Amino acid sequence: MEKGKGGETFLAVGEEGVRIKDVQAAIGKGLGLEVVEISEEEAQKIYGWMAGLIAKDGSASSEWTREKLGWVPKEVGLLEDIEQGHYFEGEAKKLW
Repeated sequence: MEKGKGGETFLAVGEEGVRIKDVQAAIGKGLGLEVVEISEEEAQKIYGWMAGLIAKDGSASSEWTREKLGWVPKEVGLLEDIEQGHYFEGEAKKLW
């Protein structure tokens, strides 16, 4: 962070265009649960104010972070990370 200036915000995502639907499917698979689509009204009841953010499915980019800081992601992408299964084992499984 030595390269950044005070007050600057950097987004460190290694990949772009990961859809919420795909994240939900990967988590459902890891937990052995069926993932189903629900209506906006049902989502509002379950997720409250977050329903609009989830439905928007906005993409994230680290292009500026990479340019400004010279940052290069080194780990696997989000979906591959979820599919490795370590979030669904041992102590981590208790969180679900």
